[in-house]
Amino acid sequence: MIELDKIASRHALSVALALRAIGLVSLSAFVSLHVQIAGLFGAHGIDPMSGRVARVLEQAESPMLEAPSVLLLLGGTDGAMHATCMVGELASVAMMLGVGGGAAACVAYLAYLSFVSLGAPFLPLQWDTLLTESLAVAAIASPRTLRHVPLERSSAPHPLALFALWFLVGRLMFASGYVKLASGDDAWTSLRALDYHFETQPLPTLPGYAIHFAPSFLRSIGVVFTFVVELVLPWAILFGGLGRRIAAVGFTLLMVVIAVTGNYGFFDFLALALTIALIDDEALARLIARVRRAGWTLPQAPPSTTRGRLGVGVLASFQMFLGLLALLSTLGARPHFSDALLALDARVDPFRVANTYGLFAVMTRDRPIVIFEGSEDGETWREYDYRWQSGDPARAPAACMPHMPRLDWMVWFAGLSDRPEGWTVAVEIALLEARPDVLALFGRDPFEGRAPMFVRTVRYDYGFAPPGDSDWWSRTDRAPYGPTLEHD
Repeated sequence: MIELDKIASRHALSVALALRAIGLVSLSAFVSLHVQIAGLFGAHGIDPMSGRVARVLEQAESPMLEAPSVLLLLGGTDGAMHATCMVGELASVAMMLGVGGGAAACVAYLAYLSFVSLGAPFLPLQWDTLLTESLAVAAIASPRTLRHVPLERSSAPHPLALFALWFLVGRLMFASGYVKLASGDDAWTSLRALDYHFETQPLPTLPGYAIHFAPSFLRSIGVVFTFVVELVLPWAILFGGLGRRIAAVGFTLLMVVIAVTGNYGFFDFLALALTIALIDDEALARLIARVRRAGWTLPQAPPSTTRGRLGVGVLASFQMFLGLLALLSTLGARPHFSDALLALDARVDPFRVANTYGLFAVMTRDRPIVIFEGSEDGETWREYDYRWQSGDPARAPAACMPHMPRLDWMVWFAGLSDRPEGWTVAVEIALLEARPDVLALFGRDPFEGRAPMFVRTVRYDYGFAPPGDSDWWSRTDRAPYGPTLEHD
């Protein structure tokens, strides 16, 4: 145990910075959700939260165990949602400032879980559950004090709490690589996945547009690099400080490339925040000194206190055990779990403290996007354009991270289905009524606040227009998607 304490003492500063970075990402996630909450779940939104709460309370045998959320206690009103967001934002700020210790992370976790539990289909995406798990691990790894802890006085984390942080980021990367190979998709095995990805991903960016038209061998190299980072470098975490530094460099490069070439909300930033914990304090001090172009002395970290040490070790061990179960599920071992493990997995799953991960297991090769249209006479139709999603072919792809535009993302998922999603019909109804909160989720209202007589949805296949074209997008194969609704 003494040797483990020595390892932890060499990561006091890096863990303190990682916890503050997780707080920053948590704040961005709450703010992003907060500005959309009225349109998504408000009383005049797409699917009011009050109705969701009522359904859970009526149908669930144990509501707080099946959908843990403070909104079940507060009624799901608009005021309750805004208050929950503000509490989460304040707790996230406290984490950023090193105030509140594990309590701040717990409050942020409970606030965000409240929306994750009730927000389908707009929540959760994989980074929503990654955030709840990160906040849970942060609560374990945080100091056992409510007072402000300056960076230069950061105490060494409990060794098992440090390992829980490492295990989370390593599991995230390895699972993301494993599912790509396990899917059997020949786009990955032939190294051609990135020939499709930059064009067909949910929200492309201009750099992604440029790489799509770059020489093909560069994209093949990108696939190989992805596999090396996701499948090989997680194991480097086990091989001392040098191995962890190499893993941190690889993870950072991959996340930066993903952030530049696509809009994935706060995902990339959260993965980067977790990666900080891999870097030992000496390497971190040299990096800080190089960035500041001045000498920087590594502060002397006090040893971790013994108060609550046993409890922290037990919590960290249980967290890693649950993470191992999640990883085994990703690897296909879940059917071999004992009845006790299956029961435990089912009981803890709603709390999102250990989750399965793996993005783009099967590469999408097309880009069907659902478009909402309105008409005043049933003959002339005008489009409701999005803010970030491909809609108007003349609008260039743009960056919006760490903001997570939920409507723009979901119309990408909806386009992949041949049957209209229930929420798209709810949006049609909201547009027929010209609800301001829902209209605010769009980039342009062609009727400038007036209620049209008809609303419908159609689907186009989008693709990047070649460089030099007057538009950024080409779109073809227009087809009906959902019902045409009439204002009556």
